Amino acid sequence: MADKEMQTFAALVMQFRSGLLKHAQRILGNAADAEDLVQHALDEAWKERLHLQGAEAFRAWTGRVINTRAISLLRHHRAEQRKAVNAGWVTVLADDPQEAEGGELWTFIQEKDLREAVDRLPPQQREVFHLRAQGAPT
Repeated sequence: MADKEMQTFAALVMQFRSGLLKHAQRILGNAADAEDLVQHALDEAWKERLHLQGAEAFRAWTGRVINTRAISLLRHHRAEQRKAVNAGWVTVLADDPQEAEGGELWTFIQEKDLREAVDRLPPQQREVFHLRAQGAPT
């Protein structure tokens, strides 16, 4: 029985893997992430194989797994990019506080983001930032 399950599953993977990979690449725009995502979907499909009756059920279910996981990954990447941008602004402000006089840079930074970004600065830059924040001369 187990051999037949494995053969059936392997046949479904062979039939749909390239289409799932293309779908994941279209969403993510990255071949390596798409490969990981398809592997994740196939791992999940193996766990659910008893509930996935037929080729169309397999294709639809793995497609949903890819869509859901891809959205989560994209949200995570966007959050990481925002953190990196905010850290970049903090570095600019630490290097040249005059940039902040117009106030426009500060409109992009929330206090939580600022604290996280300052914590990621190298120790010497972090100390300079804290000294400048306390009003120490440059």
